[in-house]
Amino acid sequence: MAFRKVDNPKSMRLELRLTPAEKLALQAKADECALSLSEYLIAAGMKRQTRDRSDVAAINLLREVAAGLKALHAAVDDVHEGDLQRALDATVAAIQRVWAGGV
Repeated sequence: MAFRKVDNPKSMRLELRLTPAEKLALQAKADECALSLSEYLIAAGMKRQTRDRSDVAAINLLREVAAGLKALHAAVDDVHEGDLQRALDATVAAIQRVWAGGV
């Protein structure tokens, strides 16, 4: 896998001393955010916001729903209110599934 070239490449390494339990706990938190351990530690250390995996999935799902609603609107000049309500209900149900822990 080739790495993309960046203006400010990461060339520094940092070695940490921690217990196996601490490493497992940090790795679990990184996994919850869909980040590598390195990315998570940098974000936490820089006080950057991290997102849970469910947040990322919800955002992606909302993008898909929005695209579907745009397609519906573009395909039909006179969108029936019932159609839009069903689309909204589907959106709400999808979000509830994501927050419940499964897509």
